[in-house]
Amino acid sequence: MKNGKEYPEAEAFDVVAGDAYIIQGQSNALAAVPFDPTNSIPHAYLYHRHPFVRNFGLKYQGDSLYVWHKEAEDDGYFADNRSGQWGLVLAKRIVEEQGIPVAIINGGIGGISIDQMLPDPVEPHSTSSSYGLFYKRVEYSGLRNHIRAILFFQGETNALPGYHETVDSYKNKYLQLRAAWQADFDYQREYLFQIRPGCWDGNFGVIQEAQRQLALELPNTGIMSSTGMNHNGCHYHYFDGYERAGEDMYRLLGAHFYGVLPMQNVEPPMVDSAWFSKCDRSELTLRLQNENDDYLWNPGWETDFRLEGDTALSIESGQVVGRTIVLSLSQAFSTAITGLSYSGHSIGNEAPVKNANGIGLLAFYNFPVSPPESLVDSFSLSICPGANYLLPDGVVVDEPGTYLSEFTSAEGCDSLVITELKFFGPPAVLNLDVQPVSCHGLTDGAITVHPEGGAEPFVYLWSNEQTTATATGLAAGQYTLT
Repeated sequence: MKNGKEYPEAEAFDVVAGDAYIIQGQSNALAAVPFDPTNSIPHAYLYHRHPFVRNFGLKYQGDSLYVWHKEAEDDGYFADNRSGQWGLVLAKRIVEEQGIPVAIINGGIGGISIDQMLPDPVEPHSTSSSYGLFYKRVEYSGLRNHIRAILFFQGETNALPGYHETVDSYKNKYLQLRAAWQADFDYQREYLFQIRPGCWDGNFGVIQEAQRQLALELPNTGIMSSTGMNHNGCHYHYFDGYERAGEDMYRLLGAHFYGVLPMQNVEPPMVDSAWFSKCDRSELTLRLQNENDDYLWNPGWETDFRLEGDTALSIESGQVVGRTIVLSLSQAFSTAITGLSYSGHSIGNEAPVKNANGIGLLAFYNFPVSPPESLVDSFSLSICPGANYLLPDGVVVDEPGTYLSEFTSAEGCDSLVITELKFFGPPAVLNLDVQPVSCHGLTDGAITVHPEGGAEPFVYLWSNEQTTATATGLAAGQYTLT
């Protein structure tokens, strides 16, 4: 400002991007527009185009010229991925809410396994691998060392029976891919979308659990559930599907990168402990991680929960109480239960538990369930050496120590009696009250003893055959007590 007038300090033209994000994964990372010649099926590109959302890649397959593309322009032909539907929603929200131009470099490939996403172990940047091709694309963009975060949506293919995945095997593959990212890209955080059952019968619970554990164990790693997103069995509809994915991820990124408040209800509801809350094991209680979030129970989806180890048991009803989920079982007591699983279902956007922003419960597999809290009673007693004692469970003992007697009712209710057994030590006379005789030759003296230790009642025998603690009528002389 000069002489009361405002003058521009600087101008920028054809700004490419302020913040850059990488998207990796398979078809739900790609989040392509559905094939529809009439363009009547809703999709993000009908609602969220913006000139300051940019992509970078090859315009023609096999070309050597990489170009920038504005998401406000007509589709035309573009060999490499655009933002993808939820990527576009996310980017537009950042542009409009934060005033920051955004570049989305989407490397999603439909149906790709995490195995196929790994770099060549000998030549990591070889363009014969999908990893090497994507690395080249990011390198040519000039953004390789300026990435905010990597967003990952993959796992449906690895849930196929032929991959024989375990929780640990999938985690190890992700860690290999992550190590390559960390070596090649300068970025701040990672975010995973947890997958949803569908497309084919597969081991979805194992992949979901691996993703849940990765988010808990790795620093600077967030996760978003898909159980409340509108799923069509393989992919997601736009409304409350890919649109929700972009909105939910924006809230998470907004809290971490842009100081967007409030922080409540931006993460999915996540279980952090589970236990049988009735001693007959007819009720389960799950505690949720974020105590300041608001949670809602949606009845009708109890079968989304599964008790591992006992197929005869099921969840009949549930409710949300504060930050806990209380589930009632179809019948009581089963020692066969190994854990509790929740994986959601394949169609729609309903979930039994959502937070106030509509984000569904994060899936988990074979989550450990603690036994009911035992009723405990304890007492301490002493016996004389050589004596026996009958414990509450019928066991006879004759040595000092701490003994546990455990009882289980027919309903499975447990109680524990703790008995601390000690031996009495011998009594000792530490204090005497002596009443001397009043005159030589008289018998009006007395002695009173005060024993300590041992166990009452005490038996006294004086040398003059008196049998009480006080010996009376004593003449001057010596007396003994046993």
